[in-house]
Amino acid sequence: MKAMKLNYMIVCAAAALLGVMSCTRLEMVPGGPASEGETLSFTAVWADNEETKTTIQSDGATVWWNVGEDINMFSTLGGSAMFTSTNTEPKASVTFTGQLPVSTGSNEFWAVYPYNASNTFDGSHVALTVPQAQTATASSFASRLFPAVARTTDTNLSFLNVCGGAVFSVTTEGVQSVEFRSRNGESIAGPVTVGFDSEGYPVVESRQGGFNTVIVSAPNGKTFEKNKKYYAVFLPGTLSAGLSVTIRTQYMVATKNIDHEVTVNRSKFGRLLDVDQGLYFAIDNAKIEQDRQSLYETFLLKVASRGSAFMYSPTRMLFNMCGDDVLAAGASFGDQEFQASLNEFRYDPANEVVRNAFVDYYAAINEYNRLLAIYADEPAATTLVAEGRVLRAYIYFLLAAGWGTPPLMETYNPDFLTNYVLSGEQKASQSYYYEWVVSECEAVRSNLAERASTADVQGVYKVTQGFADALIGKANLFARNYSKAKTALQRVIDSGKYALVPGPRYWENFHIQGDGNEEKVFEANLENEVTTNIWGGLNQHSTWMESNLWNWRTDRFVANPVHTYTGGVTGWGSLGVPQWFGEKFYANDGDSYRFKATFKHIDDAVYGMEYNDAEISALNYEQRKTSNLVGIANTNGLYGQSFWLPYKQLVRAEDAPSSPGLRQNNFTIMRYAEVLLLYAEACLQSGDHDAAKDAINSLQQRAGSKTVSSSVSMDVLREEKSYELWLEGSRWLDLLRWNNTNRVTQAGQDVPSLYDKLFRAPASGESVTWENGTEAASRFYTVNSHEAINKGYQVGFQVNKHERFPYPEQIMQANPALTQNPGW
Repeated sequence: MKAMKLNYMIVCAAAALLGVMSCTRLEMVPGGPASEGETLSFTAVWADNEETKTTIQSDGATVWWNVGEDINMFSTLGGSAMFTSTNTEPKASVTFTGQLPVSTGSNEFWAVYPYNASNTFDGSHVALTVPQAQTATASSFASRLFPAVARTTDTNLSFLNVCGGAVFSVTTEGVQSVEFRSRNGESIAGPVTVGFDSEGYPVVESRQGGFNTVIVSAPNGKTFEKNKKYYAVFLPGTLSAGLSVTIRTQYMVATKNIDHEVTVNRSKFGRLLDVDQGLYFAIDNAKIEQDRQSLYETFLLKVASRGSAFMYSPTRMLFNMCGDDVLAAGASFGDQEFQASLNEFRYDPANEVVRNAFVDYYAAINEYNRLLAIYADEPAATTLVAEGRVLRAYIYFLLAAGWGTPPLMETYNPDFLTNYVLSGEQKASQSYYYEWVVSECEAVRSNLAERASTADVQGVYKVTQGFADALIGKANLFARNYSKAKTALQRVIDSGKYALVPGPRYWENFHIQGDGNEEKVFEANLENEVTTNIWGGLNQHSTWMESNLWNWRTDRFVANPVHTYTGGVTGWGSLGVPQWFGEKFYANDGDSYRFKATFKHIDDAVYGMEYNDAEISALNYEQRKTSNLVGIANTNGLYGQSFWLPYKQLVRAEDAPSSPGLRQNNFTIMRYAEVLLLYAEACLQSGDHDAAKDAINSLQQRAGSKTVSSSVSMDVLREEKSYELWLEGSRWLDLLRWNNTNRVTQAGQDVPSLYDKLFRAPASGESVTWENGTEAASRFYTVNSHEAINKGYQVGFQVNKHERFPYPEQIMQANPALTQNPGW
């Protein structure tokens, strides 16, 4: 492992790795018995390729011997003495001198740092003591603290460390001491015997009368400096129940537990930063990988999936329901208010979707800040740090897009989760955040892996260079840095790691069959998330709700026409399609692969789909048109539905392999189709129409659309994007940045309800729209409702208000310095 910052420098030659042999021999006393008290000199270096002891230099990495260091020297002939270094300034390699017996026969010398008169040697082991009480030194090791041993048959001493430990800091004023205690009683300090294993490395073989505590006191009897690094030394070994950490000030004693198994490795210092805030102990590669995986679990549970809410997915609700291409539907007006109020722009700062999204985004950011602080200087964790910074950047992209200028919280804040006190400051412009996202991704992209190929499924479930470049391109585009956006997105395209799935497989992108396919750039891996159990995890958080919320309300059909497609889920029908959008999409695409995977006409749903009923199955399409065995039986109809029913999001049986309704296909964050659309826009805005046309045409051709543009413009791009990425979180943000909010100003004024004339005839005076223009040519019709207006709600997008979501009520109460967005 490469040296961690503030820890060590390798100063030995390869021949000294085992700390036992080299080429220079002692000059022996000729003939006769062993002589006594010969003055000897030994050259000493530190052989460990890990952390080491003593003076850390100003470069923050190099470690040298102090002036006037003392060591115990033992001879297998029975002699022992204190040897002292002769250097007059700190050096990497020094000479120790003293007197020991020598012989022309077999003789081996053992050395122990630091010198202690009580250290002993029995010919095959040294006995030394790791102090329970330790005094800290800021940004370095305390003098004479960290024991090391060496053995040689010549004049070269290559020291190897005996212990490991922790590097920590505090953020509280006045901390006088920090106490570490093994929670299951294992010794971490005290007297031990040390030998060497078969490979020449020190091994602690006996620990008699040891201590399960180490107490590190502040330097000079004062207090620890905030945010400085300090070191504690522990005996190596596994602490089966973890550690407790107690801090003491003049007025306070507080203890926090690290309640997982901790392995203290010889010569390694785990990072326990901000011990007064109870941060995790990171001490080995297994823990690094565990924390790396927790990045993705946090992202899945706080951003992509459930959020804090009991059932719904805040991100999906927030960035889809405000668009003009969806309707909030359900049983009737007032059903699923959390999303209906978003869709009709009658939400306020207390809205639960706004609140939960905002709180969960910052909860994830806070967790990332904690881990990034722990691993910032750990070379073995460069991948973790890179992936964490990109995931954090993506969350800030959502925050900037939704709230404009949210607090930029780049350091861990222990108060946030309990008191909702945000640290950081609000920057002056939204573009600042987009450019910050770009800089974060660019800073670490070289430390990210690339997806191996279009067939690399696992490369979709982790942050890669491809996703970082896609995010760089998207953020630059939103900041109107079009040429930079084009460059980043071109890298994704040129990588050859991604491709559009063929048209017949277009539907797979939204179901479990398409998880990790060639078109996915990044997915939150719900399908294979083993740490989220089915009942306590998936069912309680979002997937059950999402399956029911947006699946068709089939309890209002005479017979369920989509049982084989929904895995038996009878949904709540809370997602509708505006009539104008369905018609426009169909006029553009016709019966394309894309359109058929996105919407179903009510005729197709009732007459053309499969039924688990022999009598219905015996009827042909024309017979079903007049049969009362199929249709919308409930006289309440389908509230919020037009003649076009949403189909893209329906949960199929394969999507819920564990149980009906528990959707387990992954959450797509970015797919290659979006990369091409972002690239096409960047090209159009920077004057490269040919490249834009190629990108747009490739999507149209894959879709099987009847429209393949001979020339392209921003209008063509806007239309194509609205069809390709429907219900994928793009439309609302596009409306805002394109200043195209005309339709949403009318949101909530007219909400259709869909009926079947065989079961409910139009009432006198109702405003009726027939599916085929006249009652004689139609079976289904809609009635527009004005219930929100009739109940006194102000509905519709308001300029200078709804461009940004409000900061949640509870956040504003906790943060008097936070400036609420305009209009709220």
